[in-house]
Amino acid sequence: EVDIGFLGSTGFGCDQHRQRYLALLEMMKETEMEIWTNETVQKNKKFRKEFSFIKALKKPVKYLSKSTLSTLSVRELDQVRRSRFINWKIAKYIDEEIMDRKGEIKRGQFYLDKERITDQFPGRCHDPLFGPEYFSQIQQCRFVFNKHRDELADVANIRVFEVTGMGSCLITDRGQEMKRFFAPDKEVVTYESVDEAIEKFRYLSLHEKERIEIAQAGRARTLTDHTVSNRCREIQEVFSGLI
Repeated sequence: EVDIGFLGSTGFGCDQHRQRYLALLEMMKETEMEIWTNETVQKNKKFRKEFSFIKALKKPVKYLSKSTLSTLSVRELDQVRRSRFINWKIAKYIDEEIMDRKGEIKRGQFYLDKERITDQFPGRCHDPLFGPEYFSQIQQCRFVFNKHRDELADVANIRVFEVTGMGSCLITDRGQEMKRFFAPDKEVVTYESVDEAIEKFRYLSLHEKERIEIAQAGRARTLTDHTVSNRCREIQEVFSGLI
């Protein structure tokens, strides 16, 4: 049995996962968390932001979106990004625009001075798991840590339902947004900062009964509301309303 674990991409080398990488790094330093992952070797990539008329003809919506975003203030961009109707691709463009305005590190440069988590904690990092072994390992973790992509359009990733469905106690970010799917701190444990995640993890580690109650409630919610058949029915209802 593992006290707390993380299974999946650590985000190293991916600009949409900068905060996940930093969060996992902090969790590894402050807890005995174990990770099952496969981190790639970071390469120095050069990105050129030049306007291409040919590309604009091929992807007019993309270029029109970028053109529109450039007219909004940082505050307005942040408000647009928080909308539930914004998909991750548009959110990515918004993030890039905000980063440019703030003078933050550009894409492909963030990880150049950083080390892979697997190199920093080789004793607690393992090869990735798939299929039955993946789900079996989730079940053997008392807690499973989760961190979504940086853009707010990414809410309730597949890990949320895999972990709760297997009966492990999920510790996840996006507490406000997660209310649509689970009762925070009753069916899943939510946090707004890594410090809060660590604090709640340590508390529940000493209060096993509460941990079990949250894990069982999360599993019951997933197996009742978040099933494939329920999602198919919801999709059918949406399309039926459009016909």
